[in-house]
Amino acid sequence: MGFWDVVKIKADEYSKTAAQKTNKFLEKTKRSITLTEYEDKAKNLYALVGQTVYNAKKQGEDEPDLESVFAQIDELNKQIENLKAEIDNLNA
Repeated sequence: MGFWDVVKIKADEYSKTAAQKTNKFLEKTKRSITLTEYEDKAKNLYALVGQTVYNAKKQGEDEPDLESVFAQIDELNKQIENLKAEIDNLNA
């Protein structure tokens, strides 16, 4: 095997490695963006719960039914944990 054959093989290996790292970086970035979106949605739902309970208390009403909001928060928290695990796996 000649010198240029070895250079070509090494260049191919490096380009494949670079492509894999780039794809991994892009996947991690996509998941991080989605994670931020889910965390923002969860924060908004937490704020909605607090505001709703406060307004009900202020008006002398019973505690409002927030089960559907709690279910949304639970689902978002599951998705957040899954995304964090996926990001950790991509970092490994």
